Amino acid sequence: MQNTSGTATTRGAPGRPLACGQTHKLAYGLASPLACGLALVAPALLLAATPAQADIGLGGLTVSGSATLASDYRFRGVSYSDLGPALQADLTVETARGLFASVWASNSAEYPGADVEVNLSTGWMGGVGPATATAGVIGYLYPGGDGAATYELFSSVAMQLGPVTGTVGLNWAPGQPNLASSSRYLFGTVEAGIPLTPFTVSATLGHGRGAMVEDELGETTSKFDWQLGASATFSALRVGVAYVGNSLHRPRGPDGARLNRTARPGIVASATLSF
Repeated sequence: MQNTSGTATTRGAPGRPLACGQTHKLAYGLASPLACGLALVAPALLLAATPAQADIGLGGLTVSGSATLASDYRFRGVSYSDLGPALQADLTVETARGLFASVWASNSAEYPGADVEVNLSTGWMGGVGPATATAGVIGYLYPGGDGAATYELFSSVAMQLGPVTGTVGLNWAPGQPNLASSSRYLFGTVEAGIPLTPFTVSATLGHGRGAMVEDELGETTSKFDWQLGASATFSALRVGVAYVGNSLHRPRGPDGARLNRTARPGIVASATLSF
């Protein structure tokens, strides 16, 4: 599935990419997130021993999934794991008519009381002329986090020309109990496979504004984010590296330290095992 969140650093439903889920800035030790992530990833690793796709009948349902280890969990340019490592897993069920349902999970340090982010998404993906369209809804859940759950509507269109695929998309979150106002995110991605090699290069540019985008003081703002990456695929294993950043302001505090530390740009490495 493509990523529904509109980024390139790892949420597993149609729409987030590198990196129990994807952004508020508390300093957790490694033990709690890693323990959570291992609990999520272990079943996926066991399932990875099964065939690449499992046709379980019932109208042609297909089940797929993956497990990812990443050096950081970035969502739309901002670290959701407090600049620490992330363990992630996802499971998707698709029908022959293009309907899908997906669950994705990761350790997260975005909200007090929540070590885990869980994304639940459902929607449709299919051909529209020469393009592939995707549309649906995704919920962002943070078990243990008070007033943290939100949802977005997502849509994207992708077209392929030889080894190059271009995608544009829009995510929109209406005003809801945990969002004082609406929020929207636009993104574009270009991905190119290098012929006769296992390598792929990609670039993503996004722009978000509204209640889901906050500055160093917690005020609503807007921002650009970007990602430049390269990956290599070997059968069910994909390894990648990306430079990820954003345009959020990072002023110095009274002690001279940078505020909004999780918004600083950085390099993210990842390894994903798919089944």
